[in-house]
Amino acid sequence: MSFEDVRAADAVNVFANPDEFGEELTYTPHGGSPTTVRAVVTRHPERADPSRRYKADEMEISIPNDADDGVTAVTRGQDLVAVAPIIGGAVQTCRVIDILYHDSAMWRLKVRGGT
Repeated sequence: MSFEDVRAADAVNVFANPDEFGEELTYTPHGGSPTTVRAVVTRHPERADPSRRYKADEMEISIPNDADDGVTAVTRGQDLVAVAPIIGGAVQTCRVIDILYHDSAMWRLKVRGGT
């Protein structure tokens, strides 16, 4: 197993695992059907890093680059994610507004609520 294979497996089985750091969300690709994915959600990142510019309704979401437990393609400005902005709070629909990073293991997306 290569290092890239290990990273991809860890993205699903460790980082985005709901028993570890992740949670399950509903992801709707543009023109597609909603599906359940695993993700790590960073809520209100402006509180953790004041140098970054985020609005109160924006979050970062890390989703495995995986056909079964994540997504393999993202359409900025079109894809939707259902997520609670506060843990245990009401779920709201957010739009993917930016792809911050992606590689063979993970997508890091900026999403905005109120969509």
